[in-house]
Amino acid sequence: MSLRYALRSLRSRPAYTLVVVATIALVVGPGAAVLAVVDATLVRALPFARSEQLVQVNMFPPGARGAANRNPLGSIDFVRFRERVHGLDALAGLWARERAIGSDGDPESVPMALVSANLFDVLGATPVLGRTFTEDEDRDGARIAVLSYGLWQRRFARDPAVVGKRLTIDREDYEVIGVMGPSFQAAYVTSDLWTPLGIHAGNMITPLATFIQSVGRLRSGTTLPQLQAELSAVTAAVARESPDLRGGYTTDVMSLRDAQFGAARPALFILLAAILATLLIACANLINLTVAEGASRRGELSLRAALGAGRGDLIRLYATESVVLAAAGGIGGLLLAAWILPAVLALDPGAAPTLGLVRIDWRIQAVASVLALALSLIASGVPALAATRGDTARDMASGSRRTAGSPRQLRLRFLLVTAETTLAVLLLTSGALLLNAYRQSSGTHPGFDPHQVLSAQLRLPVTAYPTPAARAQFVTTTLDRVRAIPGVISASTTHNLFIPGFTFVTRISIDGKPSPDGRPYTVQFRRISPDYFQAMRIPELGGRTFDQHDTGAGQPVAVVSRLLAATYWPGEDPIGRRIIRNGTPLTVVGVVGDVSDAGFSQPPAPTIYVAYAQDNVPQAAVGLVVRASGDPWQLVSAIKAAVREVDPAQPLSNITTTDTFLDASLGPERFRSVVLLAFAVLGLLLASVGIYGVTSRGVAERTRELGVRLALGCPPTAVRRLVLVDALKGVAVGFIAGTTGAGAADLALRHWLTGLSTTPITAALPALGALAVAAFISAAIPAARAGRVDPVVSIRSEA
Repeated sequence: MSLRYALRSLRSRPAYTLVVVATIALVVGPGAAVLAVVDATLVRALPFARSEQLVQVNMFPPGARGAANRNPLGSIDFVRFRERVHGLDALAGLWARERAIGSDGDPESVPMALVSANLFDVLGATPVLGRTFTEDEDRDGARIAVLSYGLWQRRFARDPAVVGKRLTIDREDYEVIGVMGPSFQAAYVTSDLWTPLGIHAGNMITPLATFIQSVGRLRSGTTLPQLQAELSAVTAAVARESPDLRGGYTTDVMSLRDAQFGAARPALFILLAAILATLLIACANLINLTVAEGASRRGELSLRAALGAGRGDLIRLYATESVVLAAAGGIGGLLLAAWILPAVLALDPGAAPTLGLVRIDWRIQAVASVLALALSLIASGVPALAATRGDTARDMASGSRRTAGSPRQLRLRFLLVTAETTLAVLLLTSGALLLNAYRQSSGTHPGFDPHQVLSAQLRLPVTAYPTPAARAQFVTTTLDRVRAIPGVISASTTHNLFIPGFTFVTRISIDGKPSPDGRPYTVQFRRISPDYFQAMRIPELGGRTFDQHDTGAGQPVAVVSRLLAATYWPGEDPIGRRIIRNGTPLTVVGVVGDVSDAGFSQPPAPTIYVAYAQDNVPQAAVGLVVRASGDPWQLVSAIKAAVREVDPAQPLSNITTTDTFLDASLGPERFRSVVLLAFAVLGLLLASVGIYGVTSRGVAERTRELGVRLALGCPPTAVRRLVLVDALKGVAVGFIAGTTGAGAADLALRHWLTGLSTTPITAALPALGALAVAAFISAAIPAARAGRVDPVVSIRSEA
């Protein structure tokens, strides 16, 4: 009965019902979308067995700290940790690479990983078909492969007899021995197939390189600090045993969740605070709205009380209406969340490995429902108590009388408007600061011209290109073919693959300038072909760059960045100086400008460039860069054809533009700034509606008073000014409180978000100006209506 009456009552007040439902939906929808992201990254268990025990181990080069300098393990680290660390039940390794599958005329580059045999056991994963490899097969480097579910579907049409079939990988035949389930991704490294890693004490390949991503299972009873201490002791012992390989290196261990999502935690906490602020603004709005609505229903409620309804019955009526409104608003909010979630995730393309984890499941739906119900009940609780308090006979007698609110009501409205304005100011200030920082980062010059440059990756398997000379010849021939394509201005290759955050470092010694601790210096490292600086339009500051004479038969040479020259030869001419890398002396022949070629999130660093023809290895992919005279995407087919002419089994993969790469590198900044600004705009909208509602209700309650003032000769402009000033008092106090807290909010943002670009607080002035204008208009509209009150009609109606 109460539900039927509540539905009839709400249907008879469509404007009120629509505003309440829309307010709840507008707050719950974006909040649920962000909560889905928070749930997938920081709350929900990772999709692995006993995921809370999983950890990741990383290395820091000498003198380096911070998330940007974390390196994977090297062969010697992986082997020694497995031998000597007892705080882990197991340590598995993974080497992510792109590899070509298929043969001539049918090559396809796919993401894959060489993994230790125990990786599947560590992650608690079992295949849906066949099996995984054994320790003996891993040690022997057996040519066997486990497929991902997606590759099995795409390449083998879900053939249940795929186990035992042959698959060509980098021009070698492998036997398919298993297929993993559709949800399996090893430690969030996207892979289409897995083959044995084959690294052990007797096979430590590329000992200087750090390339093995690790995942370990913490032994029961061992804490992370205890494991860290044990790892540090083993690292120090390895450094003493092999100072040339690991002198000065340190170790870092963290939970797998922190390794994957720890960097996003501060931004997500900030967005949770924004959700809370928006909820509070919505509560204030709904309380104001329901108080006003309750005043207009005083006669109805008094009549029901006079006919025998108790206070509990009246409160139950409010509660039933609240549940109905919460249900409608919650459903609308969930539909809105499902609609905007893809757009929210698209703000950060680099988060692709986690996109499949973000979903609005029953838990998010439950939280959204609770938020909607809480909003509705909190908003109606105060008005319900107020509307059902006092002598019903007196209320009955005065039910149709419009009188000014009581002092308690006026204070409540003043506080609500002040709170709304304060929270809106804080939201707008924070959103504007983050957006301005994002704009500053995106406007930073990377040191090269990224426009009209296409990048792609080539694979040179050792089976087809066993020697450095063979690899150099392939690159030279391929570049000649690509440069001959109409529309190509220049082309070259680089060690950099233009993947956000993906970079290479190396250790060098400076001839005649030893480091204070005697250890090598760590710098950025790039292998490039001739014309790279011209293709990327990196300024040449002195000396020369590489040419066709810099081959394996020539003198080893290097080009250095301006920052490297200034760091190690301050005030000196670096041309002709010598750098020792891997025991080979390199003569510096040129200096070029500094670049941010690992993305905007990593500032320029001292960089050494070597000629690909003089220094290349088969394990490293080759990044092809092509500068076009027009749209680079129109050249893709011609470039693929040119590569196939040189090598029919050579796929071209990870095709993108450097503009897209740089944009993707700003994904985390764009996500946090745009989403926070969206909540700020929502807060501004809700605050404006709240100010309008409070002012309108005040004008309605003071109709008789205003009519008397006008009848006694008070000018309409004075009446309008009176109403406007009264309405804006709370706004003014809120502005003062909000701007006072803005400085603290700015400091908090800089504390939580490391590397945030320096942004003056004045950057928030446009946003605050927009709030001020919106607040003024919201109060001015009812104030203007107050100046048009007819004195005779108002006094007669209130008599």
